[in-house]
Amino acid sequence: MQFTTSPGELLSIIPQPSIRLTTRGLQWNLENEVLSLGIREGARNRAID
Repeated sequence: MQFTTSPGELLSIIPQPSIRLTTRGLQWNLENEVLSLGIREGARNRAID
């Protein structure tokens, strides 16, 4: 899955129930990380590219 963002845009990734992902172009990138609802969520990140 791919999303298009603009620099400075805020976003959150809420897994349902869990996902493994890698992100690019964000203030806090993830590399092959697992996010699980209620355990580890990708709340409040910012696009930089």
